[in-house]
Parts: sequence; structure tokens; C-alpha cells
Amino acid sequence: MVEKKIRKVISNQLPLKSFNINSEVTEDLSPEEQIKQKLYEKFGDFPGEMAISVNQTVVNVKWYIPKIDNKAEFFHKKALGFAKEKDYSKAIESWQEAINFNPSDPDYHFYLGLAYLESSKFAESIEPFKKVLELCPVYPKVFLYLGTLFLKLRKFEFAEEYIRNNLFFYLDHVPSYLNLGIVSSILRKYDDALKMYQKTLELVPTEARAYMGLAKIYSLQGQVEKANDCFHKVIELDKTQQLANYAKRAIVKTKVSPEPGPSPVTAEVPDPHANPEDFYSEGFLAYLAGDYLKAETMYQRYLSLKADDSYVWCALGEVQMRSNKIDQAIAAFKKAISIDEKGSYYKELAVALNFKQQMAECYQAVQTALKLGKSDSVVYLLGGKSLCAQKRYPEAREMLEEALRLNRNNFSARYYLAIAASQLGDKDRAIQELEEIKTVKINFPLKNQASQMLAKITGQTPFK
Repeated sequence: MVEKKIRKVISNQLPLKSFNINSEVTEDLSPEEQIKQKLYEKFGDFPGEMAISVNQTVVNVKWYIPKIDNKAEFFHKKALGFAKEKDYSKAIESWQEAINFNPSDPDYHFYLGLAYLESSKFAESIEPFKKVLELCPVYPKVFLYLGTLFLKLRKFEFAEEYIRNNLFFYLDHVPSYLNLGIVSSILRKYDDALKMYQKTLELVPTEARAYMGLAKIYSLQGQVEKANDCFHKVIELDKTQQLANYAKRAIVKTKVSPEPGPSPVTAEVPDPHANPEDFYSEGFLAYLAGDYLKAETMYQRYLSLKADDSYVWCALGEVQMRSNKIDQAIAAFKKAISIDEKGSYYKELAVALNFKQQMAECYQAVQTALKLGKSDSVVYLLGGKSLCAQKRYPEAREMLEEALRLNRNNFSARYYLAIAASQLGDKDRAIQELEEIKTVKINFPLKNQASQMLAKITGQTPFK
């Protein structure tokens, strides 16, 4: 009796419209052969056997994994068990073992990427997902994962490439169109961004985020009426009120035009009968365009007429921070707080005080932000860093642990946690955190600092 060969297969359904082929046999190629040819043209050669069938609207693709290894399958099943229990560190180890025995199975790389993702190790998840596509480009949703990851890591050109490829497989995928709109806006490809937001609204007419994206672009282009229409749609549709509050302030009341004499940007005393909202709108448009000097001047004009608006005082502080006017920014944040004590204002104040290396005051701002409910990873990082500067290492360690719990990619928190751990005599933990920073594949300045500290710790030289 002949033993039946077991084969693993990856299946995917692709829209026929993505391939733009003739339904009839052309140049001796059937529709299936044409599709296979287009897949190889788009993605290059990849291993494994592929079978294709076509119906009226859908292409069914089956890709057969070249080989099965029993030891690899053992570690794969073991890893799935760890993942089910949310023990991702052990799951990662087991999937890496599976890959050692059979690197040609894309499932192992895919689940390894997911395990890193669930552990909030976003940068580490990229390579496994990319390996999946080297082996099997028709693997479901990997393009979307990679596009989202690169967007999160602010690698916008890569994000754009992978999200566009995802639309090759999922033509009506709303998050892809919305994210492409965001990416294209950031890259200043405004025509592309408009198309993506409009396509989003074609598919989901109530998507407030798409209207907000359109409104920002129209504002930058000076199309005031279109921008206002979109801002009003945001106010109408956004049930959370987060975008709606932003939109209410962004509506352009009237267009402020230059007057004879001094430039509106340099004139110090505005007309007391002017509408302050006009100045805010001009400041907001300047902020979007990166003209922080003009934004600062317009916000100051607004505040000269409406000095009790804490939100605009905070906005003024933010643009002053971007212009490296840290002392003025601190004063603006303190003024906002004097009008309305909000945790977000104290967070901004803490950021500014950190720039000035006023760490005791920074810690006080952090404490108040936490009491008022502003408790994100950045706040805990600033608190931990402030405590390190005051040599209060046990308390610093607690705050930095919490910063990492909230965001495992907060590498500054890892760095200062290494400092605290080292000063507390826990060299193993310090080395662990520094090694985590060094393993990130993306280059950034903190990696050099981590390498230098690691050399001091492992070399038994005194840490200063």
C-alpha cells in the first residue's frame, strides 16, 4: 500500500478585477496561466507549487509548502499552546526552533511576527512578516500587517508600499484606503490623499476620520468652503467628540487678508473689534503648514482678545516648543493651567521642563498629570527620568516599569530603567534592557548610548 503524502497548503481568494486579464484564452495562455504569470511578474519567483482556479469574480489560489518537518511541527504546536496562554516569550522561542528545522514554512514566520506584535515589539515583528512574503506572496493579510507596522514606526514610504499591495488583494478594504490617505498626507502627496479619503467615504459615508483628512488638506490648499463643509461633517458624525472638538476650533470663519502697512505676522496690536476666531484659524493653518512663527503670532493675537482660552494657551506653548522657545512655552503652559487644570496641560509642561533639565519641577508636573488622569507611557517616562536625575532609583524603577508596561517600544524608558537597575545593583536587568535596545533593527541615537552603557557595565568600569 502506497503511503499518502501529506501536504500543507496556504489558500487565498483574490478579486479577479485586480488582474485585468482577458477571460478568454490569449496567446495560448488560459486565464489561470495569465494570473500565475502576473503574480510572478509582480512578486518575482518564489518557492513552492501554486494552483489557481478562476470563477466569475474570484481567483482561488493554493500555494503548497515545499516540505513538512515533524520536529518543526512539534515546536509549532508547542508555540501555539504558549500563545494561547499569552506566554509570548516562550512562544517566540518555540517558533524560532520550528524555523530552525524548517525555514521554508511561512506559517512559522507569520506566527512569530504575530507573537512579537502581541508583545508590542513592533520593530522585531517586521522581519518575520517580510520573510513570509519572500516565501509566499499570496499569504493573507501580511501586507496589511507590514503597512500598519511601518505606519506606527513612522516609516511612511514603506507603509505606503505595503498598504497599496494589500489593496491588490482586498479591493474594498476601508482601513487600507484610510491609512493610505493618512500616509499620503504626511508625504504631502495631497492629490493621492484626497483620492484615498474620497474612496473611503464611497465605501463608508459616515467615516468621520476621512472627512477630517479631507478638511486638513483643503485647509492647507486654501479651499476654505470645502474645508468647512468637511469640518461640519466631522462634528455631525463623530460620536466620541474627540475629532469634533478639534473640528469646531479648526473651522475657518473668514479669511484674514493682508492689510496695508505692517505685515499681519509682525503687527503687535490687533483690532479690538476683530473676530478672535479668525486669528485662531490663521494660526491653525500656519501650524499645519509648518510656519510656527506665524502660528505663534496669530495665537497671540487671538489671546490678546480672548485671554481666558486655556486650549489656545496650550496650543501657543506647543508651537513655541517647536520653535525652541522653551521658556516662553513653559510660561504658556502655566497660563493654560492657571485657567483650567488639565492633565494634558501638565504633561506638556513636564515635556518642556524636561527640555530645560528642570527635573524636580518636571516630576511635580508629572505627579499632577497622573492625579488628573493623564497616565500614558510618556508621562511615566518623564517621571522615571526625573527621579533618576534626583537619584531616587527605587521609585524611578517603578515608574519606568509602568512606562514599559504601557508601551514596550518606549526605548527611552528602557534606557533609563537600565540606569536605575544598574544603580540598584541589578546588572542583569540593566544588561537585558540595553540588549533590547541594541537588537532593534532601525538605527536611532539611543542605540549608541545603550552600547556605551553596556560596555561600561559588562567591563566592570564605574558607571557615571
